Amino acid sequence: MMAKLRAWIKGPIVAVATMAIYAIALGCFLALMLLVISMEEGGDNLSVATVPLTQAVVLLSQGVGFTTDSLSLSITPLLLTFLLIALVASLARRISTDARSYVSGLVTWIVLTLLLTRGLTVGLMDNTAIIGLKSAVLFTLGFAIAALPGSPLLASLRGFIHAHVSQDVRRTVRIGVMLALIIMAVFVLAGIITVIVWIVSGHAAMSKLFDFNGMETGSRILTTIASLAWLPNLCIWAISWLFGAGFAIGDLAEFTLWIGQSRSLPAVPAFGLFPQPVSSDVVRLILVMIPLATGLIAGLAAILLKSGFHITLGSAADPVDRRALIVELAYPVGGFCLTSVIVSLSSSLMFIISNGSLGSERLKNVGVDVIRSTQVCARPSATGLFAAWLIMLVGVAFVFGIRWISRRIRAAKGVGDQKSQHSSDHDDADNRNKPRLVGGSSNVIDETKTTTTEETTKEEHDDQHESTDTTGSGVSLS
Repeated sequence: MMAKLRAWIKGPIVAVATMAIYAIALGCFLALMLLVISMEEGGDNLSVATVPLTQAVVLLSQGVGFTTDSLSLSITPLLLTFLLIALVASLARRISTDARSYVSGLVTWIVLTLLLTRGLTVGLMDNTAIIGLKSAVLFTLGFAIAALPGSPLLASLRGFIHAHVSQDVRRTVRIGVMLALIIMAVFVLAGIITVIVWIVSGHAAMSKLFDFNGMETGSRILTTIASLAWLPNLCIWAISWLFGAGFAIGDLAEFTLWIGQSRSLPAVPAFGLFPQPVSSDVVRLILVMIPLATGLIAGLAAILLKSGFHITLGSAADPVDRRALIVELAYPVGGFCLTSVIVSLSSSLMFIISNGSLGSERLKNVGVDVIRSTQVCARPSATGLFAAWLIMLVGVAFVFGIRWISRRIRAAKGVGDQKSQHSSDHDDADNRNKPRLVGGSSNVIDETKTTTTEETTKEEHDDQHESTDTTGSGVSLS
């Protein structure tokens, strides 16, 4: 009984501790930033806005946007969101991952989140039900990361799958999921590298914007650190830009590999990092081919490596089981289909959560076109995967073609050898029936004559003996 009670109590401890650690750390940083800005820029003491600003940023970290008289902000700072999910997972792993703890902790987390909506000086862009749903999703993700790896539910699910799903199907699903993770990791790495290039090439423009706003060194440092909360969003937009879809800052600016237009953008220093169009056609072609090359290389690796599908043809002497070969070639198709679906869904989700707004009119839609960006990521990678399968299919056909030609050549050579042997045997028989040639054609004639003479002499001798016997038998009786 006490163990059950402790499990119910540990859930609220996880929720309260997570919220306290996150809000206090965030509030301290915001208080320091507002204090430094107030000291360097002069004017009113901005530190008095620390508490409501902290409440608003905690809600924004969970996807709840807010509005003021001059600003509507709904771009989720994904770095803060990831840190908050990781904090929930870490404390749940240390305190309790029991199902009862999850239920009580979830209720407590929703209540704490709704309490943060009280006393705000800004308006919220979501109603109470949506706020509660978003907070529940975030807490569930963090708790699931901590609880699922060693949970009895996952163990029983694995046992059920091993009992009812064949090994080949499990291997296909595992490879398909791993390929999707690898492809998405390559895309994210490409986005990070692109942002680093933007920072290196655009830091001068960012510095000019700082000068234009009259910001001092302390304000520059702290606001730059604060803008890092949206760094993952910028990396996601960089993926779309790198592969040809681009991104837009409302109706004021559009950035692609071909164009980089902006009209009256706000003097936000981070906007100085946005890229210029790429002038080289060859470089643009290489960049947009990255998803295709990634899918092709990943597909070939999955086919050729022993840890992947590892298509084996056996030796030429082994009989070919056509049905087994067709089934073996079909497994990569299933795995690649699963990979394509996961890449498409994860890309769509990634682009959706990165978007938002900075205003209500011209800056209402900030980010990427989700459908177009998903297409430039998912479609080429799927094409690369199935191109790898076609290359494998051509290779298999080539091997079997070579083996078939080789067997035909060996068979034709065997028939020729049999005919030559039969002809040789026939000639030997004919030679045995012919007279032997000794000393040329004259010897043959002499040998023939000799044989004829011997036969004639033998006949004459026989005639003589026959005549003598006849005379002697006539005995006279007189």
